[in-house]
Amino acid sequence: MSGIETFTVRSGPLDVTVVESGNLEAIESQIIVSEVSRNMKIAEIIEEGTNISEEDVKAKKVLVKFDAKQLDEDKYSRESDLEGNRSMLTEAKEALLIQKSDNESSIRAAELAVTYATNDLRKLAGRKLADRVIGKEP
Repeated sequence: MSGIETFTVRSGPLDVTVVESGNLEAIESQIIVSEVSRNMKIAEIIEEGTNISEEDVKAKKVLVKFDAKQLDEDKYSRESDLEGNRSMLTEAKEALLIQKSDNESSIRAAELAVTYATNDLRKLAGRKLADRVIGKEP
């Protein structure tokens, strides 16, 4: 048996290392998306890779805190606009009431003027002729 190579086997740990490239995917993952429809500046954020437990979720642990300065400014501006618009609405309603009152007064004055003119015409031309002229035939 010359030409055959032989080895001595002994018992012990056998380390096998395999080097492989590829991608890892989580079995379960959650996509977290901001529901804010505008660009927001992040004021604070948890460290990348932080594990969030069910207790953290139940305790409503803050993951991201946005800078609210711009939102506060927008809110103040819109509240100010709202108050201005409410004031304008109140003024318009008051002006409408005044205009309605003026219109009613003008109508009453015009009706009174017609009554006076009719009476004057009746005095000058007589009742029958006056009624014919104004369209009130007897």
